[in-house]
Amino acid sequence: MKKILLIIASALLLLTGCSDAHAKVNNPTEEIIKIGNKSITKEEVYNNLLTNYGSYFTITDATDKILDAEIEITDEMREEANSAIETYKAFYLEQWEEFLSYYGYSNEDEFINSIIRGERLTKLTENYVYDQWDDLMDSYNPKKAIVLSFTDSDMANAALVELKKGTDPQEVATAYASSLSGSSEIITSESTYTTDVMAIVNTASINDDYAMIPSTDGVTTYIVKVEETDPNNIQEEVASSLASYDSIQIAADEYYFRKYDFTIYDKTLYDDIKANYSNYVVQK
Repeated sequence: MKKILLIIASALLLLTGCSDAHAKVNNPTEEIIKIGNKSITKEEVYNNLLTNYGSYFTITDATDKILDAEIEITDEMREEANSAIETYKAFYLEQWEEFLSYYGYSNEDEFINSIIRGERLTKLTENYVYDQWDDLMDSYNPKKAIVLSFTDSDMANAALVELKKGTDPQEVATAYASSLSGSSEIITSESTYTTDVMAIVNTASINDDYAMIPSTDGVTTYIVKVEETDPNNIQEEVASSLASYDSIQIAADEYYFRKYDFTIYDKTLYDDIKANYSNYVVQK
């Protein structure tokens, strides 16, 4: 079934003609299934698959072609995929084969390939970030910072003392019950911190010490330390963080589909993709 769907999706990408063309199958009235007096023809099966699966598999197949053109499979990707497989195996043990079957993988290699594909998609989006670096930096204004949050002001004050002594912020976060881990993170204009936290992040210097933001809601006290304000000094971290944003992923999809002049010739397929995957429709 999966193979049939992929073949159909690939075939749809090869259609040529005007925008109102419709894909056809050879010998459309040929019977391929018969149950009692009821026959099912090639055309009926094709139209059903096109309606229910055509858009998804067309987008998937087109994406794979873009990946092949843009992102090489590296030894590091293979190693990371194999490492992930070993982790899954250690967790599922004797249920490993059942796990593969449940998620639609016919064998372990298929699962490995799906992991590698995910890595390549991430890399593709990161490359988009680099290609559009200046514009995205203006839009998202990324900074690197540490943020801790506390519901007990006394704990927050004690934590601040330790932080200013140079104690590791993650250790402080654990010891004083911060709801945040104390690890460094990339904060952007899309981050969901309070206005007061964002004000510190956007105005503080890397030379400034930890700053406490007293609770304005009677619940949460924050401690903030800005570590880097120039995204050019932390490009890999910024690219990795932005690549996880839905807005960036959507923009990257549109960018690459436009770059490779993705064109849909079948009218039924076009209408369905337009309705369900509109950001991929880049043709005029």
